[in-house]
Amino acid sequence: MTSFSRDNFERMLQRRHPYRLPFDIAFTRPVNDRVLEHLGIGDPVVAFDLDFRAVAAQYKDDVAQWRAAYSEHGIAIPAGYDIGWCGNATAPIDRSESAQAHHIPQTFAPLSAISSVNDLKSFPWPDVQDDKAFDHLALQVSKIQAEERVAMGLIESTAFDPACSLRGLDALVYDLHEGGEIGNWLLDFFTARSIHIVRQFCKAGVDVIRLGDDVGTQRGMLMSVDFWRQHIKPRLVSVIKEIWNSQTRRVAISYSSDGDIRAILPDLVDMGIDIIRPMPPECMPIDEVIGQYRSQLAFWGMIGTQSVMPFGTPEDIDGQVRHLANWVRRGASIIVSPTHALEPDVPWDNVSALARAVRNARL
Repeated sequence: MTSFSRDNFERMLQRRHPYRLPFDIAFTRPVNDRVLEHLGIGDPVVAFDLDFRAVAAQYKDDVAQWRAAYSEHGIAIPAGYDIGWCGNATAPIDRSESAQAHHIPQTFAPLSAISSVNDLKSFPWPDVQDDKAFDHLALQVSKIQAEERVAMGLIESTAFDPACSLRGLDALVYDLHEGGEIGNWLLDFFTARSIHIVRQFCKAGVDVIRLGDDVGTQRGMLMSVDFWRQHIKPRLVSVIKEIWNSQTRRVAISYSSDGDIRAILPDLVDMGIDIIRPMPPECMPIDEVIGQYRSQLAFWGMIGTQSVMPFGTPEDIDGQVRHLANWVRRGASIIVSPTHALEPDVPWDNVSALARAVRNARL
């Protein structure tokens, strides 16, 4: 399949008749282990002949510095929580518990009680301009493209999500609504980080950059559209402009958000977004959105991980893939993928059925 993955992806984006459906899957570790068990191959990209591989910045976690800073400020991190880059605090996932959501760890917002921007600045924030986190990128991208796969630069937590993880949703939104400095400082910090990352992605020659923040819920936007336009959109625009200024050849731009984000799709089109993902069918009416935006956007995902993947039959999955293939025949640009990483509750027969349906789809 990979012989023409990059060319096929470009044909799909340009709405020229693609050779086949581009295909992507993200796996949690238990499902990845199942791939090895059933297929004898430890790399799911090879096992399912997927079209995409991801690259990301490799920042060094200064755990000791952040723990010391939290202690100095009287912030008690829950027992057993891990400290990651920029002080993120998450509970370790119990890998023995098959019912646990393996891609969504429980989080703690350590900066929720900080009351001044001066206190905020005293934490050991890393230098976002440090290029050491990108030393691996050029070689990694060249290896992916030598396989004829599409190289994806991942930064789907662009600004709002990482700020929210540290500050907490309520405190962050209150900051922004009331004009407080803390929320704006955090958003500006992570926007500057994202600008530098996309610059490095372009330098390394990636084919697509996946931006995003989770701003949707099952019933609509997490915030008002006006709030999003005031606080989130301008920062996202600055990251997109950096991609345009840094690219030496055309780089596709994807925007990711869970939930129903139909209210901001016109904005995303105007901003120059090429691809929307993951398009969860449980809350985004697929036919409505594709029908309205198929000449302006490509669509990545649409195979529901809240519905058909864990609870459907192989025949259900085949029907959904055939439905998407029919949209491609009608001129839509589609990359077939589950709408999130596959969890352990997805039957192996359904994983196999998805791969088989994509492979057999006629365009």
